[in-house]
Amino acid sequence: RFTDEKHLLVQVSLPKLIYGISIFDIDARFLPLIASKLKDVLAEIKIGVSEQAIFTAIIQRVDYSKILKISPSYGSTAAIIRALSEHDRKQSSDFNRVSYHHGKDGFYLKFYNSSQGFVIYDKFEEICANGSTLVEREIKQHYAQGKLQRGALRLELSLQLKQTVEATLRRFYPDKKKDFTLEEALRSDISQALLLRTFEQIYIQGYGGLVY
Repeated sequence: RFTDEKHLLVQVSLPKLIYGISIFDIDARFLPLIASKLKDVLAEIKIGVSEQAIFTAIIQRVDYSKILKISPSYGSTAAIIRALSEHDRKQSSDFNRVSYHHGKDGFYLKFYNSSQGFVIYDKFEEICANGSTLVEREIKQHYAQGKLQRGALRLELSLQLKQTVEATLRRFYPDKKKDFTLEEALRSDISQALLLRTFEQIYIQGYGGLVY
């Protein structure tokens, strides 16, 4: 949609844009492919944009995520989420609300406040409930047939306001104050550092190894 200033706002899952499913990691190495794919998608709805404009697009919101493969020896993904839901959370966390849910899209545990959220959930269950792409439908079929031996635990940090994005990314770009670009936000070390920091703020140090 267009803002009052006539800027185009685009919200897109970059892994799904590239792969048709959001279970793979994306970082700055994918920028040329991201720009090419997004340019083509926008052209389909009669919106012309250059690849350079995509490289330098100003980030208004960003979601960082990581999927952890869960070996059967650790139990089910749902069992891990249930265990985390019962564990004491650190008071140093930035989040003041917590929600634990078990519904048609599986288990998820959500921590949030007015500007950001952190969710832990079963990615395969979410795909089974909401997946619509060809790749997702194939995964749903394999999952229903018991062919997927490992679980998929997803950690996702959402920075929902531009001010929150800027305050967060300034830690990695001390000489810049605002208007961070897609290229800057996609640095691979940023995602890992933020997910680990957030997880360790919420849980005691002993759980921190889960995100390595």
